[in-house]
Formats: sequence, structure tokens, C-alpha cells
Amino acid sequence: MSAATATRLIEQSVLPYVQAQTLTGKDMLGALAECESRGVRGGAIYDWLHLAAARKAGAEVFFTLDLRDFQSLARPGDPRIEMP
Repeated sequence: MSAATATRLIEQSVLPYVQAQTLTGKDMLGALAECESRGVRGGAIYDWLHLAAARKAGAEVFFTLDLRDFQSLARPGDPRIEMP
């Protein structure tokens, strides 16, 4: 698949359903403190920040291809973790 085709697919099938969410410095520090207290380490910290943004946005569902990784990080009240 060419880059142009991939871009077009993303623009048509994903972007209409995505809302950008910004984490403030305070949000980031809070999320990172949670990582430390929960033992979240390495690359999982990056995943945790994605979930923090989804929580902040009030998302009901979080779609990912890394289902197992995100399910292991989810806590009560988080968006449902599903594959697209």
C-alpha cells in the first residue's frame, strides 16, 4: 500500500472519529506519578499516557491493536479497550 493510499484511508476512516486531547503539564505529572505508584515501566508509560488522554476526553471506547497491553493497564472507570 502506498503512503498516499494509507493517508487517504486514515483521513476517511479514522479522523472523522478522533478528537485531539492535550495533556497539560499537571496532567502529565499526575499520570507519571500514577505510573510510579502502579509499577508501570518502560514503553507501557507511553500507553498509560494514551489512556490518561482518553480518560480526560471522557472516551467510552479506546481502540487499539495492542489489546492485551492496554487491557493490562486499564482500571475501573476507564474506556472499554477494544480492537477496531
